[in-house]
Amino acid sequence: MRDIDLHPEAARILCNFIGSPKSGFLFQTANGTMLDPGNIDRDSLSPILEGMGRGEAGTRFNVFRRFREAVLQRSEARQILIDYWMGHSNPSMGDRYGRQLVEDVEYRQDQVKKVGLGFDLPASLIGLRGLQTVINLRNTEAA
Repeated sequence: MRDIDLHPEAARILCNFIGSPKSGFLFQTANGTMLDPGNIDRDSLSPILEGMGRGEAGTRFNVFRRFREAVLQRSEARQILIDYWMGHSNPSMGDRYGRQLVEDVEYRQDQVKKVGLGFDLPASLIGLRGLQTVINLRNTEAA
């Protein structure tokens, strides 16, 4: 478990999606187990990527991580924050001296707002609710 700094708009969407649970997985099946990334890839991500002409072999969820790191690298965020947000560990002396930036939650939240999302949010988030409904329906049918 770790703290994650989210852009305020992304945090709002996520809060609306998950409601108020304080335990369990962020994205989980109806019975509370972790969603199988392979199933999500097969049933949702791969068809979407193929429809976009981006269905190369080996393209999986890491595509989102690589995209986010590219957005962060293009921003004015300090490397120590990028490493922190990406979960990288780097034992260099500069990182040790700059650790105070990572420990300053207010500073990190200010920086995550400045960096932005790297994409425009859709006018409607019905698709996200649809994903939640589809997952719940599949889990109900499987039970």
